[in-house]
Amino acid sequence: MDTVKIISAINNHIAECNIDDKTLHFLKKLKGMLLELEDKYSKSMPLQSDRVKMLLRSAGQRCFVDCFDIFRQASIQGVQGLEDKIKSCSGAKKDTSFRTKVSAGTNIFKDGNELIALEMIISANRVDVKTKEKAMRLFVEEKGKRNDIV
Repeated sequence: MDTVKIISAINNHIAECNIDDKTLHFLKKLKGMLLELEDKYSKSMPLQSDRVKMLLRSAGQRCFVDCFDIFRQASIQGVQGLEDKIKSCSGAKKDTSFRTKVSAGTNIFKDGNELIALEMIISANRVDVKTKEKAMRLFVEEKGKRNDIV
């Protein structure tokens, strides 16, 4: 929600138009409600990039890149039938680790943040060259697919 733009539009409308007291009162009340909503929203939900960082940390950067296509598939059709593939590519030894990685990786896709995650991996300092190169290839492929659609 871009509250700043909405409030700016309300302020411009108030300044440019000859508004009766009832409408002015309504617009001021609307501005107050928008500010309250924005404040509540920003406190309750982490920023998108913060959420992606958290999920990426849980999945593991190398795991996310290595299991990219499997995570995408699992986010669409569920993990059923993909457990062995994910376990082999994720390197998870324990079931809890496996579930954490799968949940985080698929949530990145469900949120539609896979490109943001790939950008974070590409720009990260502590990622090996092989993983960065694979992330770059995936990013270019994904960007190309999306540009073909648009």
